[in-house]
Amino acid sequence: MSWFSKMNKTEIALFILTLIVFFITTVARIIDQNDFNLFWFYIIVYLITFIIVTIGSIIIHYIPYIPRTISAVIGSIFIIMILGLHILPSIALTSFAVGIAYYWKCITSESFKRHDKFNIIKSLVLISTLSLFVFLSVYLFKNGFYNNLPNIGDRNTTIDSLVNLSDDDDKKYEVQKFTYGSGKDKYRSEFSSDANIITNSIDGSAFINNWYGFPGWYRTKYWGFDATKLPLNGYVWMPKGHGVFPIVLIVHGDHAMQDYSEKGYGYIAELLAKKGYIVVSVDQNYLNRSWSDLLLTSPLTGDHKARGWLLLEHLKLWRQWNKDNTTFLYNKVDMNHISLIGHSRGGEAVAIAAALNNLNNFPDNPSIEFDYKFGIKSVISIAPTDGNYQPLGKKFIELNNVNYLLLQGSHDGEMGYVGIGQYSRTFLQKDIDKLKTSIYIFGANHSQFNTSWGSNDHEFFHPFSTKWDYHLLLSDKKQREIAKNSMLAFLELTIKGKERYRPLLNNPMSYNSGVICLSQHQKASDNIIFEFENGNTDFITTNHVTFKNEKLAHGANALKLEWQKQLDHNKDKNWVSFEIPSAPIIESQKLRFDLSNGTDLPIDFTIQIFDENGEKISFLLSRSGKILPSRFKRALKKADNLSSNITSEIAFETFSFDLSNIKKEVPINSIKFIFDKNKSGIIYVDNLGFEYTKRP
Repeated sequence: MSWFSKMNKTEIALFILTLIVFFITTVARIIDQNDFNLFWFYIIVYLITFIIVTIGSIIIHYIPYIPRTISAVIGSIFIIMILGLHILPSIALTSFAVGIAYYWKCITSESFKRHDKFNIIKSLVLISTLSLFVFLSVYLFKNGFYNNLPNIGDRNTTIDSLVNLSDDDDKKYEVQKFTYGSGKDKYRSEFSSDANIITNSIDGSAFINNWYGFPGWYRTKYWGFDATKLPLNGYVWMPKGHGVFPIVLIVHGDHAMQDYSEKGYGYIAELLAKKGYIVVSVDQNYLNRSWSDLLLTSPLTGDHKARGWLLLEHLKLWRQWNKDNTTFLYNKVDMNHISLIGHSRGGEAVAIAAALNNLNNFPDNPSIEFDYKFGIKSVISIAPTDGNYQPLGKKFIELNNVNYLLLQGSHDGEMGYVGIGQYSRTFLQKDIDKLKTSIYIFGANHSQFNTSWGSNDHEFFHPFSTKWDYHLLLSDKKQREIAKNSMLAFLELTIKGKERYRPLLNNPMSYNSGVICLSQHQKASDNIIFEFENGNTDFITTNHVTFKNEKLAHGANALKLEWQKQLDHNKDKNWVSFEIPSAPIIESQKLRFDLSNGTDLPIDFTIQIFDENGEKISFLLSRSGKILPSRFKRALKKADNLSSNITSEIAFETFSFDLSNIKKEVPINSIKFIFDKNKSGIIYVDNLGFEYTKRP
């Protein structure tokens, strides 16, 4: 206590402050990760940090002209930042404690009372302390620092063939639920004593690295198994009644492994099961991170490919049960119509599973033979990771001839829009009826797609939910409503062939009133002439417009166009022309391309199409019923507003125009964009070509 008794009021205030912040953040982390062992772990972290800071303060104290209090202030700011708060509120919080301590000294010290000049100091300290209190109150409790909604311009809000999903006349099934599992789960009876089907464990050691050392020991101690005995656990929602039903596997992403994630997609499973799908939510929590991985060493590596491989092993179980006439699942499953849904790391895992599915051997170890070849028709990735598994030196996973849906939120504080890379690397063979779609949802974040993850992205490293600006964030209910409607429409179209659901994917704003959604989509039958992936720009000519083939994310490219001045429309114009190979115009053909805006103003422009005879047709972009909306600027964190770090992402929307009034069988020579409606602008163009409402 002699050390404590030598501390002045300021140092005592700072010490108490850091203890309070420590306990608040530790409790937040314990709640997030559902493990009280975390408390002792962070006690050690705090003590080590405090010792380091104390030593630093002592060193600073012996540097001439630096007061001891300054070293304590610097140390406290450092500790509070380590515990998760941004530098600006950390400084404010520490300064607030200093102000309280000095004000207390001002009103209690006899020397201060005897001198009138200290009244000025007391007043200044009081004013600054109150100002800091106001700032902290606003920062911690106010949302809506950045209130500007993107200007989406004029666009249609209804579609003639709009489907009301809740009032669909399709048959609705009653749903039965059951589970299967190892029978040995230490924490969940539904995978042990209450499991309806007991499954064998499998050896995943060839797919997972880093299950050793202290993190590996704790992981094994917690779960009761290691990488050689991975369980196959799943929750099942199945339609009651006779029939063979398509099957959907859903897999979660990375979250605190003690806070089980697989139940968080019940809202999707219930809807799909009522519509006639068998739905399985797969347990992979044992591959997720824990406090034991943080600060001490790295978490598991290779888990991305393990997550994908485990999905295929689950499908093996279903193939066996479907063939076994002694089980209640005999002939219940349509193994030719399989869909995979994944969120976060699970969103990458489903792409990996689809890529591994048709291989005869594991690419990283050819001695491991595969016998899968399942009928995986559709893959849905929700806010996925990307590029973490690189088979045989390939930089990224490629998908071929599967239907692909990407769902991404603009306010994703975990990943950002990296999933557009997998979208661009999904290739559709023209003679196979497949499609790919990306839906970008303004106001959706990363975590709310799972009902148990809450609204706080980055729960491991930043437990302060007050760091996020929630003003423009969609409610968790609305975000999940959009997600389940989009997924249902996609599966009903791609698995059951119900064409009336296509408009909901092409124009998701039509059934999500008040929510801004951009849809980028492409069918296998589309004739994409310019993908801008190979860097070739010989076919482009411009007038006062600069262009650049720009890399976006993980293998995605687009053409960036920029113009900077308004020209005399009677003499000169800003334009870009795309010279295309001769292609006959046939009945039901449309012009199509993907656009993204790089400015803060909506953009409209004139489109001209020239045939080989020099005849042309002109129309405005807005003829499609919408103009190009301004870029979606957003501040994810309150601190972004303080530092003016207002960002945006390049999110595309598909535009299409009916060309049935152009002469048939006359080849098109070129397409020109004339930027005559905006004085300046930046746009990104991708996938320029033609689509067919009927196959040629």
